[in-house]
Amino acid sequence: MTDSLHPTEGIRLLLDRQSIAADVQSASYSGAVYTTDACYTYRVQMAMDGSATLEPVEAAAAADDEDALAKIARSTARAAKRNSEEALPPWPTRILRWRGPGRG
Repeated sequence: MTDSLHPTEGIRLLLDRQSIAADVQSASYSGAVYTTDACYTYRVQMAMDGSATLEPVEAAAAADDEDALAKIARSTARAAKRNSEEALPPWPTRILRWRGPGRG
């Protein structure tokens, strides 16, 4: 097994928490879209209102791949509010997902 996050097919999506706001209503993440041969990195801001913004660090991934990362970020942001209401930690430390070929 390799330590690389590059998949042999499809894409791998990663969100790593960097910080949580003092009021716990928002969080900053580093994000990445790994393809078979490239990695596209992002700064990601999420809020408990379900919003998420992605800012490419250098080059952006293909639109469909970037959209897949944005969907996971928005889902995480919506879940943060539910988690908080249930006295659970709202912002996960790390999220890693794989999407196979034909994911669109």
